[in-house]
Amino acid sequence: MGGKSEKHTLAWTLNRREQQRQRILKAKIWEKSTGAKTIEGKNIVSRNACKTKINQAGD
Repeated sequence: MGGKSEKHTLAWTLNRREQQRQRILKAKIWEKSTGAKTIEGKNIVSRNACKTKINQAGD
């Protein structure tokens, strides 16, 4: 089906999920996250949904 072997699966095993969890906890990626820091920057990014028409009613 689709040329993929039967061994290939998109579902994560419990073991693989736990290994990924441990890697993320070790890396502490949430401490390195970026985002708007200044009031000016926060005002700019607050309009992103309008710019991309994600949050507009009636579409």
